[in-house]
Amino acid sequence: MTPLRMAPVRVTPPAEAPVALADVKRHVNADSFVDDDDSLQGYLDAAVAYLDGAGGVLGRCLVSQDWEQGYSAWAPALRLPFPDVSAVAVTYFDAAGDEQTVDPGEYDLVNNAAAGFVLFRSGFAAPTLEDGQPFPVRVVLTAGFGAAAAVPAALKQAIRLMVAQWYDRRAEGGAGAPMPFGVPALIAPWRVGGF
Repeated sequence: MTPLRMAPVRVTPPAEAPVALADVKRHVNADSFVDDDDSLQGYLDAAVAYLDGAGGVLGRCLVSQDWEQGYSAWAPALRLPFPDVSAVAVTYFDAAGDEQTVDPGEYDLVNNAAAGFVLFRSGFAAPTLEDGQPFPVRVVLTAGFGAAAAVPAALKQAIRLMVAQWYDRRAEGGAGAPMPFGVPALIAPWRVGGF
């Protein structure tokens, strides 16, 4: 039986944005003044949020960041919420309610195009879990392409295009504006299935 999963929770945000404000300012020809920096930063944050993490349309993380995923029970394989997972730590609440850490030698981290997985080795004896915890098994994971420099160029360009359109139409409030031309094609190869 597949265990239930709680919604993933971000533990540590990325250390940097996939596209720098200075890059966005050059893209929209606003690099010679600072009057619109706050607005541009807001549009940049919104574009990144549209694509990134558990709420983003890509279904993956851009710049590396840490997330926690809870599970209701043990399973031979725990599906992680994102692909591009570089590190995991597995903990659980034992029968006495104490948090314990699973020895990393008891499992392997495996990635495919749609998700990461924690695969427990054949000799793993799943400990008894606390009854009162709805999600007693926890995985803290690091997911993303790495630093901003490692984020694919197509995704960076999609962010620039979104910011440029919102900035150009700021007087209109951006309400009802369609996605900028080219953005769906730029992000399509990087989208993964839903969690």
